[in-house]
Amino acid sequence: MKNAADYYQDHEVDLYIETASGKKFYFSRPEFDIHDMAHAMGMQCRYTGHCRRFYSVAEHSILVADIMRHLDLGDPFEGLLHDGTEGYLSDIAAPWKALLPDYKRIEGELEVKLRRKYGLPATITPGCKRADWLALFVEARALMPTKAADWIAPEGVKEQAAGLVYPIHCMHPYQAKKIFLNHFYAMYRPAGKP
Repeated sequence: MKNAADYYQDHEVDLYIETASGKKFYFSRPEFDIHDMAHAMGMQCRYTGHCRRFYSVAEHSILVADIMRHLDLGDPFEGLLHDGTEGYLSDIAAPWKALLPDYKRIEGELEVKLRRKYGLPATITPGCKRADWLALFVEARALMPTKAADWIAPEGVKEQAAGLVYPIHCMHPYQAKKIFLNHFYAMYRPAGKP
């Protein structure tokens, strides 16, 4: 008997997943739903679950938005949605992504569509990338046994992160979802609307 992935590959022409709201999300023609995204991001633990307490992708995204706002690194809305694809794919640790070029390609294709839908720059901005790196080391101080002492990073990131103080709440998934959505609705301005 084939495993599920092989079976789907052989039998399903248009692959999809079922979302928390019961919708079908097709990779070939994605229809993003912020409530489904927030739910899934709230339920996914960062660091492949290898952290001291549950810490969601949704809470991480809120932190990236806060860092962008406080350090004037660009539009905090981009920070909030920078991992939005993980609401439909999964949060995969960066060292494993380096080994999965097909996953990176798929994630990139979906990210282009998500960014277009929400009026974000076509690719991640340097400020958002910086905030994401800073968040990684702020989080690691609170969540990881080694506090990321030997993790690699672009020059100056670890030193800058060491001077930043942000609370890491380790929110319950539903709390993270709610706060993520509050941030989203406070920041989102659809095209053509004031």
